[in-house]
Parts: sequence; C-alpha cells; structure tokens
Amino acid sequence: MVYSLVFITTLMATILYAFYLWLIPKPIPGIPYNRDSTHRPLGDALDMLREVSITSEFNLWCAKQVDKLNSPICQVFVNPFSKPWVLLADFAESQDIMLRRKEFDRSKFISGGMAPLGHFQSTLPTDDTWREARLWTQDLMTPTFLNNFAGPAAYSSVGELIRLWKTKARLAQGRSFSAATDLNNVSTDTMLQFTFGDHFPHASQREQIDRISSLDPATLSIGDENRAIEFPEAPVDTYITATHEGTDYVEKAVNSWISELTMWWVTKTPRYKRVMATKNRVIREQIEISLRNVRRGAVRTGVDHMVSREIALAEKHGRSPKYGGQKFRDEVFGLTLAGLHTTSAALGWIVKFLAENQDVQSRLRSELRSAYGKAVEERREPKFEELNHPRHPYLEAVVEEALRCHSTTVTREAVTDTELLGHHIPKGTVVFCVSNGPGFYKPALPVNDSKRSPTSKAAAKPKAWDESRDLSAFYPDRWLVQKSSNEKTGETRLEFDGNSGPQLIFGAGPRGCFGRRLAYIEMRILTALTVWNFQFLQTPKELSSHAATDGISHRATQCYVRLEEM
Repeated sequence: MVYSLVFITTLMATILYAFYLWLIPKPIPGIPYNRDSTHRPLGDALDMLREVSITSEFNLWCAKQVDKLNSPICQVFVNPFSKPWVLLADFAESQDIMLRRKEFDRSKFISGGMAPLGHFQSTLPTDDTWREARLWTQDLMTPTFLNNFAGPAAYSSVGELIRLWKTKARLAQGRSFSAATDLNNVSTDTMLQFTFGDHFPHASQREQIDRISSLDPATLSIGDENRAIEFPEAPVDTYITATHEGTDYVEKAVNSWISELTMWWVTKTPRYKRVMATKNRVIREQIEISLRNVRRGAVRTGVDHMVSREIALAEKHGRSPKYGGQKFRDEVFGLTLAGLHTTSAALGWIVKFLAENQDVQSRLRSELRSAYGKAVEERREPKFEELNHPRHPYLEAVVEEALRCHSTTVTREAVTDTELLGHHIPKGTVVFCVSNGPGFYKPALPVNDSKRSPTSKAAAKPKAWDESRDLSAFYPDRWLVQKSSNEKTGETRLEFDGNSGPQLIFGAGPRGCFGRRLAYIEMRILTALTVWNFQFLQTPKELSSHAATDGISHRATQCYVRLEEM
C-alpha cells in the first residue's frame, strides 16, 4: 500500500513537472532573453500587460527590453504556448529583411486583426491574391494620378480644415481645443475623394463647418485657460462612420492579448454586421457608377481606375471581370481605410511638434513665404502646384522629423527556417523591427558585421545619425545636407536627403506602405497651409503630454491646438 502511494505520488509529480516544462517558454538558442521569464508559464506577458495597461505604449515596452538586455537582437515571451517574439534593433538588418530577404513576409500581428474587415492588400500574405490586388491599384500611386487627382483632393480637404480652424480659433478666444477629430476628418475626406471622387456626396468636414459656423458664442464655456474648449461634433454619413468603426475594431484587436479571439467576438456583434452591410452597399453603388464612367471613357477616381484595370485584365486572360466580387469590394474598402488612422496620427504629432518648437515653426513660415513670394504678393495661400513642384527642403525635413519622432514598430514573419545576425530563426517567428530604440533615438548597439546576412553584407551600408547630437530631440536639420549649387563660385544650397539616417515609419520593400506617396503629399500640404495661416501657440502643460497609444499607429493621447490667425 505504501509503495503504491509513493508510486502514485511520484507519477503525479512527474506528470505535473512535465506539464510545467511544456507550459514554460522555449527560448531560441543563443538569442538573449530575460532569464526569469523562462520559469513562468506566461513568460513576459504579465510584465508587458502591467506596463502597457499604464502607458498604452507597447513599442516603448519593446525598446525597454532591448535596453535591458543590451543586445541588437533579443527575444520576449508574450503569447503563451507560442514561439517567442524576436526584437531586432539594428536598422541595416531590418532594412535587409524588408528589401531583400524573401524568407520574411508581412506578419499577422496587425494584418490578422484587420482580416475580418475584408481581404485587402494589407491583410494578405505575398501570394497570387495579393499580386492581383496590386494590379488593380497599380495606377493609384503614379505621378499622373497623384498630381492630377489625389493631390488636389488632399489640398481641397486641407482647405476645409483651414476654414474650420479659423472659425474655431475665433470662438476659442486664445484657448486650446482638441484637434484629434478634425485631423481624423481631413484624412477621411482625402481618402473618400481619392477613392470615390465627387460621386460620393458626403464629407466629414462639411457638416462640421456648418455646425460650428452656426454656433452662438454665448453657448460656449470659455472657463479656465488651462482647460480646452469642447466644440460639438456634427453627425456624419453612415459609411464614414463605418470606416471609423472599422479602424476602431483593428485597434481593439491589435491591443488585445488575444487578438484573434477579440476579432472573432467582434464579428458576432450587431454593430459589426451593420458596418459590413453599409460597407458592401455603398461600395456596390460606387462600383456601378465607376463602371458607367469607364464605359464612357471618363476615368478619374481610384475606383474608376480599379474597374478599368480589372476590365483590361479580364480581356487579357480571357475571363469574366471580377469587379462584382467580394475580393474587389474588399480592396475598395481597403483604399478608404488605408492611411486614415496612420496619417491622422502623424498629422497630430506634426502640429504638436510645431507648437513645442517655436523656432522651427517661425523658420518654416519665413522660408515658405520667401519661397512662394508670388502668393504673398497676391495675398493668398500657395497653390497645390506651387507646393508640389519644386518641393521645399525645410518643409520636407520638418515632416520627416515628425515621422521619425513618433515611429512605430514594423513586424515581419519568417515563412521558412532562416538566420538573423547568426542566430537560427524558426519558421513562423515574428520579428519586431524596433524603431524607437538604439540607432533611432539613442546610439546604436554594436553588431558583428560577420554575422550579417549575405544580402546585408553585399548592400551599401545605410547612413547613421550623428550620435553626438541628441537623437531624442526634434531637429529637422538632421535631414538637410549641403550641396554645391555652383562649382565655379563654391556656392552651396541646402537639400533634403530622405536617406540621412535610419527611418522605418513606412516599412520598406514590396510590403512597405502602399500609400506612402499620398501620405507625404497630405502631410506636406497640411503642414505648409496651417503654418501659413496660423501661429501654433504652446498649449498648457496639462494638454501637452507626449503619452501615446500604440496600435495601427503611434497616436498621441492628447492632441490639442491653440491657434492665432496670421
């Protein structure tokens, strides 16, 4: 009896210990990690959740792990019973993964959360379905389309924002007000124009301008100068609401510890079903309009070009056109979503940095007025064509520096067993390219070049920042270089160099951000026209936090402006 009890106890202890060993994280050999985490079934998850629940900044937590382990490559254990996540804090190797390494593809870290919204480019692996979607949209980032249609649409949307902010600035009487919704609306209207043109009769800002213009100033509570004035928001069209709710769903999934379960639950809700029904109804109507436009030779909008391209592809391959299918509708919806959240987040940081750096703002305004003297003489704003050609170096530098200073982590997934800095990386491992740590906001960590991949060794070494200057500071001049303008006289001029140092905000390579050219156009126009029309005054300390929320983008928690009309 005693022997039986001992045997059973030993057996149970062995089983429990084996179960414990199965539960605890399994590190990838050779890659640094937090030793304590490998003794806990949940690994680093609880530490991460504890910090992110306070800061809402997952990217910041990643950068801290790199600092703690003091290594350009390390691993963390966040998803229980899954492979570790690899954190890569080396720009050259991150760039190599995105540009040249076919062993890596877009990861499911964010795209998995977007999948219930439809199967558009951002959610797809690099396969034939993705290539077909790229063919549908290949005309939309060409200089012809951007300069003749998309750019003027962005200019028009920013013009509406200027009108709105002039009204709000007068009503606010020197007090601050939130800019977050306004910047979200200008991005929304730009994407709606880009996708549907005038065929879609609704806009976010038009209703808001009407609402604010009709306000009785006496109904506004001015209050303490350290508090923001709250303006009412006008209701918008159901499709516009659907696009906003769509990005909200993705944010919830990305910020969830159990993203797939979160999105599964969301898809069962009546609200989600209403969003999808609205999406499909409006897009069917817009495709029908575009089909008529193509048949009469009037191809202008994004959907017009997509329908035209699909008709040509169908003829080429001897099949029926697919513009009536769900995949095509999903791709159209992807266009209206693309950049909506990320661009508005970037615009928010731009206006914050301008207010906090009055010297930068004054210099930018002075240089713009000098460059566009005819506009000053005629007492008007620069036109789109003037802002677009030639581009202004300091304007480019201000935008690029704002992007650098709010960068977000880019992920890739190993689609086969491979190596990274001399370490074995199993298939299915997600690699987080950390762009808010060493090499970006602080001096780079040393890397043994012999450990780099063959493609990385063969490529030209990317430029690094001047590490004698504070990399965490907002300093647009780091993007400017002196170039000879006259060899005989030795005269030089400042030029913008987009490769001055590490930058990963849009990713890189075939899976880099599809809409980056449009995003740059929108950011340049908004930065130039707002500085031309307003003085961004420093907001009160209570409204000027740099706290942020990480999800699809790195979005400022507080985005307020205090404006003085010029």
